[in-house]
Amino acid sequence: SSNATQIIIRDMTKQKLEKKETINHLKLITENMIDIIGLVNDRGVFTYLTPSYEWVTGHSQAEAIETTPFTLVHPDDQSYVINEFMKMIKEQIPLTVVYRYMKRDGSYIWLESQGTPVNEENSIRYAVVASRDITKRKEAEFALKKSEYTHRIILEHSNDLICLVDPEGKYLFASVS
Repeated sequence: SSNATQIIIRDMTKQKLEKKETINHLKLITENMIDIIGLVNDRGVFTYLTPSYEWVTGHSQAEAIETTPFTLVHPDDQSYVINEFMKMIKEQIPLTVVYRYMKRDGSYIWLESQGTPVNEENSIRYAVVASRDITKRKEAEFALKKSEYTHRIILEHSNDLICLVDPEGKYLFASVS
């Protein structure tokens, strides 16, 4: 039998460069995205936030880390958001919630947040939460509902007969006059 020692030498330069490039790409993406990406631990505390948090909410990214986002959720939406978050963590299921969130200036915006539970090997539970400002969409929905309501009231209380007829002559709507 031989007492030979075998040595394997590998050049890791290419792998290290590829890893560094990947990290740089991820940093570029997270620092320039419009949506907010956050990590929230199982106690409901931010452990990471993309810079977009400050652009969207006006609150400092650094000040928000180690605080809970739930205190800035509109009081009418708070218990719903907390219950859904706890359900996601407990049952390990993804969720989507729509709620109002207070900006630094005290006004509220509408956020749609999609949470995905993640378990670390040492059993610490997190949620990756992607949030998008949907205020303009909510305002458009409200304006449309208001317009529909106004038109329905006018139609229902008009003394004139108002009809909507398709090209084939079929009645689609007729007022109650």
